[in-house]
Amino acid sequence: MESPLRININLLEPQPRVHSRVINYGLGFLVLAVIGGLSGYFYMLQSHELTNQQALNTKLKAELKQYEKEMTVFKPLQEMGSEMNTKSQKVQELEKMQVSYADAMMEIDKIIPARVIMVGVEIKGGKVIMTGFSPEHSQVARLLDGLKGSSRFKNVTVLASQMNEKTNEVEFTLEMDWEAEKK
Repeated sequence: MESPLRININLLEPQPRVHSRVINYGLGFLVLAVIGGLSGYFYMLQSHELTNQQALNTKLKAELKQYEKEMTVFKPLQEMGSEMNTKSQKVQELEKMQVSYADAMMEIDKIIPARVIMVGVEIKGGKVIMTGFSPEHSQVARLLDGLKGSSRFKNVTVLASQMNEKTNEVEFTLEMDWEAEKK
């Protein structure tokens, strides 16, 4: 025999069923809303930071213009400082090459005999021309020997040496090369 057919009858009210599509759309909308909200938040944050940076940039440009005005004054000062350093170096180089005429006078003073009077000394470069008076020729000869014996004077020559009959003194003129000591 045949088996009876079974029929089930549900007498309960049907419950509304949420379809998976609706859930998927809802979640998608929620994710898009969160992404949109975060994007808006970060956009506002970046916009605020950009505004702050633009204000700072404007302030720095104003300060730069002020400093540029000051630098136009400072640059000539730097150039002057550089020129002063260069000139100071040149002065130091020239001081090393400079000779002291006082040294020549001191050397002559060491050598000159007591009875000889020096009335003029002309120093031009490496030449010294000396004029003076002496009571006799022997004192001029002593001066001449002393100058020739000095390490500073070379080529010592007598340009003139003659007795003045009126004053009874010897007038003399000597010329010599002078090797000055470099400083």
